[in-house]
Amino acid sequence: MLSPSWRRWLVARAENKSRRRRQNKRSAGLLSLEWLEKRELLAASPLADLGVNGYTPNQISQAYGFNQILFANGTVKGDGSGQTIAIVAAYNDPNLANDLQVFDQQFGLPNAALSVFNQIGGTYLPETDPTGMWEAEEALDVEWAHAMAPGANLVLVEANSDNFTDLLRAVHTAASLPGVSVVSMSWGDAEFPTETSYDSFFTTPVGHTGVTFVAASGDTGAPPIYPAASPNVLSVGGTTLTLDGQGNYVSETAWSGSGGGISAYEAQPSYQKSVVSQSMTQRTTPDVAYDADPQTGFAVYDSYGEAGGWIVKGGTSAGAPQWAALIAIADQGRALVGEGTLDGPSQTLPMIYQMPSSNFHDIISGRSMGTPSYSAGPGYDLVTGRGTPIANQVVNYLVGTPPVSPSGGPLSSAPPPSPSASPNGDLIGDGDFDYPSVGASQVPQPSGSPWAFLGWAGIAGYDSYMASGNVLPPNDLQAAFLYNQGASILQTVSLAAGVYTLSFQATQVGIYPGSQEQIEVLVGNMIVALVTPGPTFTTYTATFTIPTAGYYTIQFLGMAPNGSNAALLDNVSLQMVTSLSDTGPSPSPSPSPGPSLSPPPSPPSSASSGDQSSSATSPSSADSLFQSILSAWNNFLQSELLFLEWEWNQIMMLIERWESQNQTLS
Repeated sequence: MLSPSWRRWLVARAENKSRRRRQNKRSAGLLSLEWLEKRELLAASPLADLGVNGYTPNQISQAYGFNQILFANGTVKGDGSGQTIAIVAAYNDPNLANDLQVFDQQFGLPNAALSVFNQIGGTYLPETDPTGMWEAEEALDVEWAHAMAPGANLVLVEANSDNFTDLLRAVHTAASLPGVSVVSMSWGDAEFPTETSYDSFFTTPVGHTGVTFVAASGDTGAPPIYPAASPNVLSVGGTTLTLDGQGNYVSETAWSGSGGGISAYEAQPSYQKSVVSQSMTQRTTPDVAYDADPQTGFAVYDSYGEAGGWIVKGGTSAGAPQWAALIAIADQGRALVGEGTLDGPSQTLPMIYQMPSSNFHDIISGRSMGTPSYSAGPGYDLVTGRGTPIANQVVNYLVGTPPVSPSGGPLSSAPPPSPSASPNGDLIGDGDFDYPSVGASQVPQPSGSPWAFLGWAGIAGYDSYMASGNVLPPNDLQAAFLYNQGASILQTVSLAAGVYTLSFQATQVGIYPGSQEQIEVLVGNMIVALVTPGPTFTTYTATFTIPTAGYYTIQFLGMAPNGSNAALLDNVSLQMVTSLSDTGPSPSPSPSPGPSLSPPPSPPSSASSGDQSSSATSPSSADSLFQSILSAWNNFLQSELLFLEWEWNQIMMLIERWESQNQTLS
């Protein structure tokens, strides 16, 4: 960890460098480890004023339709009640609680339930920002997340500094806190070649309810920044919003600072296919937009900063916490109808792209700065994404409409009384992954399949390199593959209340003998299996109970402990065993995962594997819980290794810089 004196030196040095010099270095291919020094604060410079100027909560609520969000036939206001929004920032704002109270009193908002933690979840808070900038950012994020979702609990996780190591440690802590359903991040920096290795930090922690991650897309136009470029993160761009005197929406244009563009390193996620035309292969940003122009900015009270009171602030960092508030309100509505909180990669992002364009204000004019400069236009664009929210319509879709497969249209919004089964009773579409046919190749994140593929996941033909060396099941053409941690294969199905059996075959990829890829299997937010495939295809079976009819996502998640592990998945089948409508109501679910995981005994020819022959009896719920704990501990250790790697990189960077300076002086 860099000492405070070194951090202050790095901050001062970074502030004195011009952005043009940094961009020239990157365009010339000279990007070193400089990106590890300091994350950029994504908020435009505040416009100081002695009075209270800028848009107010009532105006924005009216303009975007937050005040029209109602649940339970109009009897419950959509305000985020029961949800927790986590905000990740750097350094400590000692005046934040008082400033939030002043803000609430000014605009007639209820008192906020705010908790503040350090980057590892403790209450010994970090030092203040040497530059004096982050305190105003924290005031903006917290006050406006509360303004748009005044019923939600707020958690601020303050990183020790604004280097990437500390900020990602804070993200991990924020997402793991009980009750958190959305994490807001108003910071980022240039993309880097190994960024895909860190995408798994923006996924729901094992055993936690669903979490959506929201990030600002940047304030200097193209190219994209990270973590907004991660396919696991909802990226928020910026607009210039014009209202009338009553706060009614008049018009919007793209804000010139709105970040976005085509990622240099992230592959196009399946949810962008058929919607994004600017690239057929790469992730693009932003996904959505929000008012960001400081000239049409937001009233913020910050007593710690230079202004010492009311200021007007803009930037895409103003949109990130307000989109986080919108997601929290949707999670409130989902809870009222018995649904779980939204998982970002498998639910929120696919649904954002699947919902009708009429749910957004389509921004069709304006250009962004940067290289290249992009123009807003009809439909999706690289400045404002799909557009700004018509909040009540976006929430209604997130609450009442299920995600759909990349190849199909939206499913019915009302769950049917019984599952829609195929003639053989199987509820999974294309369980053998034979569509689309890939032949003697492997296709990451293929289109045209009822499955969605996230991270390094896809379909491999049995004649392909990926399946080379495997003993294959008979009469099959191809399988799915999961490579490394965070790769995911998922499909959403409609299930009636009942008891179900999920079976599948899995093996390690033959080109990686000894691979220890683990596959975690989830139904909604419930872990039903955790397996470590062996060298041959083995059939695994998990039995679980669905207490309430609805739409559930069946997900196979890669949990590899290092970068050389991969697994093949084939012949997935989901069938109902017993309908609860026939047997009466089910008992209350146990707090433990409690699935039965029962690979059958191996045939005599392979009986030398004692583990398989002894596993004919399903493990107890305590065993399943222990497996989940081990998996969570493994994830923690892997994240710690990454942090150690970052610290080592920083040390090496400083050594190289010191040597370079000495050579110059000599």
